[in-house]
Amino acid sequence: FYNTKMNSLHIPTSLKETEDNSFQNCSIDNVYIQDLIAWINVKFSSGKYGWLNGSSPMSNKVKEIYINGEAVRELIIPEGVTGISHEKFLGGNITNVILPESIESVGNSFTLSGDVYCKALTPPTFGGYSFRHKDYSKVTIYVPSEHYSDYKNSYCPNDCKFVAYDF
Repeated sequence: FYNTKMNSLHIPTSLKETEDNSFQNCSIDNVYIQDLIAWINVKFSSGKYGWLNGSSPMSNKVKEIYINGEAVRELIIPEGVTGISHEKFLGGNITNVILPESIESVGNSFTLSGDVYCKALTPPTFGGYSFRHKDYSKVTIYVPSEHYSDYKNSYCPNDCKFVAYDF
């Protein structure tokens, strides 16, 4: 798909990994994901230099992300997911992201316009830009009140703000 303009891209559940430059310089308006867990588990090639190098269709910030035919606004990551790698949900019109108790790591994965609710009792490992606000303001991450001090003493991606929250 290198250097291609697409109105839509349908991600099949059979996709397991992508190669370097698979989506380099692509312009994709809409990405349709059939199975959220299958998508989260797709491996993007990190290339010989150690970065993604256009291997994700989200590399160029798509206009809209659909899961099971529905435009995503509030993205709820299912319980059992332990990690989300880089560039899984860049673009679209995601407002809020809800991370499960099971989450342990989050790469540079999300573009959103709202907040993040992280139910994990132990602070996950975050990438430097795990969450990017569309307007470049600070992202607020709501965390379990009883574990707020653990979060407060952990790394906060992209200069975010942790807030205690009762789930």
